[in-house]
Amino acid sequence: MAAARSLVVFDFDRSLLEDDTDRWAGRLGGDAGQAIMESYKRTSDLSWTDTMGAAFAAIHGQGVTREQFESHMQQMVLHEDMVAACRLLESRNDVDCHILSDSNSVFIDTILEHYGLRKLFKRVVTNPARFVEDGCLKIEHCHSHSCALCPANLCKGRYLDEFTSSRAYDRVVYVGDGGGDYCPSLRLSSSDTVLARRGYRLLAKVSQSTELNATVVPWSNGTDILRFFKKHFPDDS
Repeated sequence: MAAARSLVVFDFDRSLLEDDTDRWAGRLGGDAGQAIMESYKRTSDLSWTDTMGAAFAAIHGQGVTREQFESHMQQMVLHEDMVAACRLLESRNDVDCHILSDSNSVFIDTILEHYGLRKLFKRVVTNPARFVEDGCLKIEHCHSHSCALCPANLCKGRYLDEFTSSRAYDRVVYVGDGGGDYCPSLRLSSSDTVLARRGYRLLAKVSQSTELNATVVPWSNGTDILRFFKKHFPDDS
């Protein structure tokens, strides 16, 4: 009989991280990037991902270098107990960890490498990004899909299904906060758990849902996540 195995999936912005990577990046280059990001609220001409692409171009136009970008992103905060929760998962050989995020690959890799956490996550699904030859950060949509619940660039539910179909898991724990985390939450079974952050859209949506099968556990900060992991993934030593 195969040993029990669990899957833990993290959203990144305001879930693994305390803040939002796009909003944090927008502080670079004066008001140029911020102005484009604010325009998103007034027009639907561009998706959020494409809006960020325009914001990155504006920030580059203000002379912000790749090195300045990376240094700025490394200043983003992971709650100390969230780091401890990740270390706990890293110490176990019966848990797989993935990231599903609407951020981008440059931001996520930069921050995870800074905190020494990149090796924990077997898969990171997000919007591909790269610095091109002139130093400008370019971003692309993760994929195209037809899911009505998700933004045009990423259906997290589709990738969660891919994770769970490629390997048998006894339970899945999903850590999220926003509306984009609702679709994957609906893909979970009664043996799974959604950790939904207080004060954000996911908790409101799953609390009202009649389609959800998973158990919902509200959380506020990394201390709550660490407490949950210590209870459900106890130290075997």
